[in-house]
Amino acid sequence: LIEDFISTGATQFLLDFNIPVEKIKPVLQQYPDTLFRVNLSPLHFTHNREDLQRVVYDLLRSLSTCRNLIIGTGILPPDVPPSNILAAKEAIVSFYK
Repeated sequence: LIEDFISTGATQFLLDFNIPVEKIKPVLQQYPDTLFRVNLSPLHFTHNREDLQRVVYDLLRSLSTCRNLIIGTGILPPDVPPSNILAAKEAIVSFYK
């Protein structure tokens, strides 16, 4: 379906957190000029900072050869501490340094 969507002029896609990374990577590699937002499960943001950062690093390591990647998430539970959101951002920035 992605090829059909691209033919309409679409330039960005959201791949939700329930799609396995092993299925995401070939898609990102096949369409390197198209941006893909890969979502983390919102539940990861309810864990402690270290666990969340490990999940972020694991995802980025798995997709390290893909430069057409945006990391996101779905709607966060209301009790997620803002510091966890910042921890995810810090992990992304740190990974690419």
